[in-house]
Amino acid sequence: MELFKNHYKYPKYKGSTEGRVFNTNFFKKGIECEVSYFQHAQLADYVGFGLYCDGKTKNYSVHRFIWECFNGPIPDGLEVDHIDGDPKNNKLENLRLGTHKANCNNPNTIRKKKESQGCNKKPVIVREWLGGKIVKICKTVKEAVEVSGVSALTIARHCNAQREPRSTPYSFSWAN
Repeated sequence: MELFKNHYKYPKYKGSTEGRVFNTNFFKKGIECEVSYFQHAQLADYVGFGLYCDGKTKNYSVHRFIWECFNGPIPDGLEVDHIDGDPKNNKLENLRLGTHKANCNNPNTIRKKKESQGCNKKPVIVREWLGGKIVKICKTVKEAVEVSGVSALTIARHCNAQREPRSTPYSFSWAN
């Protein structure tokens, strides 16, 4: 059962145990609105949202927000780790606190990084999602990252058919 809790610092917003964020100020047909999410520019596969407070918009990571709704502030020196290594899985049961070193040593995160790095020498076809027009045939995943701005892990998952292609404006496939 999905549970909801208001954020300790931003009470107009609440998070759910399923990793969803709601703004309690806005309603559609009497139902609180889920916020609009975006992919972090600096944190490739992480999901964020814009939180409006005191006349300003603050970008917030969903995983940090969900943790804080149910557990309070994150202590200095600790960060929120995704247990399964998937930064898009922001369910409360998948989050835990740890040091940066412990987070980097999470075996699931290490495995997922290796999945994308092992594919780096394969050529990739980058296409526009709508229409399927080829944007470029890249010699490596690294080149496809530069062309599209999409993370290597996401590109590898697309090519291996492990991710819904609509998560980016591009589609990717192996060239051979």
